[in-house]
Amino acid sequence: MLADLIDLVVQMQRDAGRPEAALHRRDRTLVGALRPHAREPRSLLLAWLDALRQTEAQLPGRTLDAIYRLQIVLLAVLGLVFGWVAAAAVYSYDGSRPVNVVQVLAVFVAAQLLLLPLGVVMLPLSLTRRVPGFAAIQESLAWLSPGQLIRLLARRLPQGIRQPLTSAMRSGSPHGRQLGEVQKWAVLFPAQAFAIAFNLGALAGCLYLITFSDLAFAWSTTLEPDPEQVHRLTGILSAPWAAFLPAAVPSLDLIGETLYYRQAGVSDLTDPVRWGQWWPFLVAS
Repeated sequence: MLADLIDLVVQMQRDAGRPEAALHRRDRTLVGALRPHAREPRSLLLAWLDALRQTEAQLPGRTLDAIYRLQIVLLAVLGLVFGWVAAAAVYSYDGSRPVNVVQVLAVFVAAQLLLLPLGVVMLPLSLTRRVPGFAAIQESLAWLSPGQLIRLLARRLPQGIRQPLTSAMRSGSPHGRQLGEVQKWAVLFPAQAFAIAFNLGALAGCLYLITFSDLAFAWSTTLEPDPEQVHRLTGILSAPWAAFLPAAVPSLDLIGETLYYRQAGVSDLTDPVRWGQWWPFLVAS
């Protein structure tokens, strides 16, 4: 579908400067050679494009579509690797001090909640134009997306493929808006693939370390520690699964017993088994 759209826009851009009579003769010849079942409008359009690919100069759609799919696979692989590495760093434990639950939540929960505003790139341009300056913010946020890798790859395309696409994408071109709308989603989708893969990689790394090593968890802060406030916060975070995964909801006792002080460590009265009971909550989070 993406290849067909790109080729259609590029071809219409090329045809804009050609004599109408010549285009009419060309299209009559192409359509006349089609099979009867291809006369339904959508099938006719796709068949017309296929015929043009045989007669016109190289159209970039299929090449760009292949590059686009390759980009999605590449970003997904990178997401898995980065997620695993992030989990290995955050859950690093050498036995000298427990893994800080606060740091785990900061990296894998709080940071991602802060990234949610990037979702404004999904809003349609018809809405963003009504808010002064919002379209510029949308464009700026889009450039922060991992999906922008496709623009970097597009610069490496052969001149014969890059030039017609660039011409069609110009803001002043008759069909630049159509490709511009699609480009937003074409950037967003690989970014989401990267994000999902990152979380899967982080989850896999977390489960691996929990299964094959003896991790100890605690929480600490330079601020005045308040177990009851932490319990309220973990209760809010646990709301989506509290009803069917009660073991993944930290109790007030667990929070109080795993408070870690830099000088004193964890209380000697705390059962060492308790140090590992944070993992269901962290995995669920």
